[in-house]
Amino acid sequence: MKQLNTTAALLALAILSGCGSDDSNSAPTPPDLPETGQPPQTGSEVFDNVWGPDIKWQLEGPITIYFDRMDRADWVAQSERRHADIKHGFTVEAEEVRRVIPTPLRDDLFNDGQITFAEVLLYLSQTRDDFHVEYQWGEDIGAYRYTVWRNEDGSAVEFDIDGKPVGEGDPNWYANSIPDTADFKREFQYNNWGENVGTRLEMTVLQSNSGVLLRPRSEAYTYRREEMQRTQVERRNEAQAQFSDNRIIIPEVMLDPADGEPRYFYNVEVRPHNLRPDIYKKDAMITMADIYMSMHEDGLIDVGFSYWGKISTGIDIQHFIINSVDGATNQARYAYAINGYERRYIKDWNHKYGLGDMSKPEDTPPATFCDGIALDGSATGTSNGQIDQECGEYFASKGIEIDLTDWYGYRNMHTFADVWPMYYPVDYTAVMARQLMFAAPESHRVGGDNQYPIYDIDEAIRPLSAEHFGWGVADCGTCHSLGSIHSDGDQGSLGVNPTPVYVMDLANGVQSYEVLDEADRAVAPYQCAQCHGSNGAPAGHGEMGVCFWCHDNEFQPKNHGSVNKLFPKMYEGGNSPEDMSYHPAKPIIDVPSTDRDAVSVVSAEMYGDANHLLNILPALKDQNFVYMHGLYSDDMKVRGNSDWTTDPVYPDPYSCMTCHVNPK
Repeated sequence: MKQLNTTAALLALAILSGCGSDDSNSAPTPPDLPETGQPPQTGSEVFDNVWGPDIKWQLEGPITIYFDRMDRADWVAQSERRHADIKHGFTVEAEEVRRVIPTPLRDDLFNDGQITFAEVLLYLSQTRDDFHVEYQWGEDIGAYRYTVWRNEDGSAVEFDIDGKPVGEGDPNWYANSIPDTADFKREFQYNNWGENVGTRLEMTVLQSNSGVLLRPRSEAYTYRREEMQRTQVERRNEAQAQFSDNRIIIPEVMLDPADGEPRYFYNVEVRPHNLRPDIYKKDAMITMADIYMSMHEDGLIDVGFSYWGKISTGIDIQHFIINSVDGATNQARYAYAINGYERRYIKDWNHKYGLGDMSKPEDTPPATFCDGIALDGSATGTSNGQIDQECGEYFASKGIEIDLTDWYGYRNMHTFADVWPMYYPVDYTAVMARQLMFAAPESHRVGGDNQYPIYDIDEAIRPLSAEHFGWGVADCGTCHSLGSIHSDGDQGSLGVNPTPVYVMDLANGVQSYEVLDEADRAVAPYQCAQCHGSNGAPAGHGEMGVCFWCHDNEFQPKNHGSVNKLFPKMYEGGNSPEDMSYHPAKPIIDVPSTDRDAVSVVSAEMYGDANHLLNILPALKDQNFVYMHGLYSDDMKVRGNSDWTTDPVYPDPYSCMTCHVNPK
């Protein structure tokens, strides 16, 4: 039986495995086969380092399309599903795109019905009179070249008698991605351009509720992108000459686990594993996940994946996430981030990302992808907004002029490993443990911190058996309360009755909530486990994080009572504006967005321009700025188990790790 290395599995196993077994350290029994009698195709029981249900995914959520520009208000409206308030874009349903373009442009790689950035382009060309796309396969770049005709005044594109568009089209259009943020607006890298799509448009699937920003780039930008793509084609061709099947070589892979030193691997051989046969045709695509699955299979590293559906913030992920590297899992404030790029070109792209130094706006004119960085990757010392001499000479030799507004948008941050295309491989990929800093350090809870006990249920003095009427029910408070349980005075380390559970949030000295009537005080199951064992809970998986902050809403555990509780306001139950800090160098902004005078004062202090925030942020009732220019609704909900508030019955991670003992 395989070991489950997961983030979501700890909370989902009760659903997948029923009541579990008498042995708290035994692995759960595998789920029943589907009604077809066929083995599952994704996730559980297919790979020994992957947990997940059997899935068949297609994009279902809306797609917001922007032409030429968007602003911060558009992004906020998109994330809050207020599509009617989007000024510079419009929303279409995925099913409508699928109806018009049922077959992906790369139908040799994708199953029918999948939607990439290319299908959005083709959909617009088919449904709008003022927008037309011609495309042609470029063998040298391993991608399609797109030429766009667009009339900004809304008039129809004209065609000659041969059906060819009249006039000269623009070959430099490309896309940025506007990721869905839903309730989670604590990131500080918002800007008016979203994130660059550094991968090929026809190979990159869209996310639910995401946006697509389409606009022309400069000739220099297009040349540089295609130059990079040519190196990737050459790398693939070299691998194909070496192997008889679909394999690639990644020149360098770096892994940086949470509890160890970085490790580097060179010339890594990668083959497809068909982790997502619902998306790709068999053995056709290679993704970033295949890199680490190949290394795991070859015994080079130990990497685990878990499947995330719709998480508690409302974001619909539906992908496999790396959650374990060499035995070190996501641990409370740590999560694994992935990246992949061409090292020669990342210095072009790794500048200010269009943001610049916002604390000194007077020193931050628009940047370019050559800004301050030479083409060999070395820093030039060139002032912001000025073209580097080497960069200028490079493009001048090719007869290409650089535009100072050429680059915009943040780097790619929200592509998942199981759909990050590596068919044409980059020369460097990485998995890195990164610390999350969304709440004050005092409020962080992690197994082993001794703030609350994690009982050793292997030493339970009176473990329950399957004959107990509550076998497999985690919420002991369903039938027991502190006012009645053990009323005859059982002896044990807990005393006559279990101690009332008052979980203190150390960040601000308030209790999550208080139950005044003793008869209503629920028993804390993790305390019961000290004497009575796991009550059928299956073994854990090494996850030590605060389970429900990002836990998948689609796999909520049954019989866990308040574990699934959502608190209606962020400021109640152990949270205050002072506790939210992502970047300690920046002050917190806490003024109503409708108080435009107050906003202008903050804007002048932060950006040197009283109108800066007024121009990019919407004035919405009951919303404040919290940390830089993030917006929060007063009724934003958070989990009862998180850094914002701790559930007094299930104080994760202590309760999880007590009942779901990690395999030894």
